[in-house]
Amino acid sequence: MIHFRSRLLCGVFLAGAFGTAYSQQPLVDKSKIEVSGTLTVERVGNHSFLMIRMEKPYLANFDDGDTRSVPEIGLMLEGRNSLLRKYVGRGVIVDGTVQLEASSPYYFNGTLIKATSVRLLSRGGRPSGNILTPFVADAGAGNSLSHDPRSPVVYHAEFTFFPKQSKFTYRAWDAEGNLLRSKFEYLTCALNGPGDVVNCFCAGGYAPTSQGEMRSTKFVVTERAEFEFAQFGIDQSLQHSVSKAVQCTRKDHISN
Repeated sequence: MIHFRSRLLCGVFLAGAFGTAYSQQPLVDKSKIEVSGTLTVERVGNHSFLMIRMEKPYLANFDDGDTRSVPEIGLMLEGRNSLLRKYVGRGVIVDGTVQLEASSPYYFNGTLIKATSVRLLSRGGRPSGNILTPFVADAGAGNSLSHDPRSPVVYHAEFTFFPKQSKFTYRAWDAEGNLLRSKFEYLTCALNGPGDVVNCFCAGGYAPTSQGEMRSTKFVVTERAEFEFAQFGIDQSLQHSVSKAVQCTRKDHISN
């Protein structure tokens, strides 16, 4: 799979080569675009990439004269990608801004549309009337778990990563092992570029003080957290889900 991706990233095609009929508008970094196609998912190692596959390929114009034929373009709709994955196989019309990165591991083939809207099409290919727009959480000063007077001083949060879906799920407990629920996220995690490290952040106002694993509702420490985030190494191509946990402590209760 990795060798295939390398060939894809390195392939350079010129307009008209092999008689290919390209879409009229080339892909240019930071340009506005509207694209119609089918939602698909491509997987490389632990990463999976949400893509739009078009009827005709586009020519992507990268820096230094690098021009590539791309039959599909990456898609990112902020705060909505998990929802979009439920519609893989459906037709869509996407409006947004093109982002090109020739060799970034965060892009499947160096292309991405940062979408401002995604219109879902019916099974017959007609607009369904359902339009998804980005979701951005309120980043105000009060949007922090530590501002809740009922928030614990210490809590334990566990992530489970499912490699086939490249998806994270989360649970959290207080120091006594009681399951916690809140409108705030207790933990947020993401893969690094190569997909062999998971970085996790505690809720606003908290910092990781230990990392390890949960055994039932008991947190078992394996090591101290060294940074403002917890970090776990994982196999680059997992076949099964993996779970790890973080102890998060209110920053005003951490002694320097």
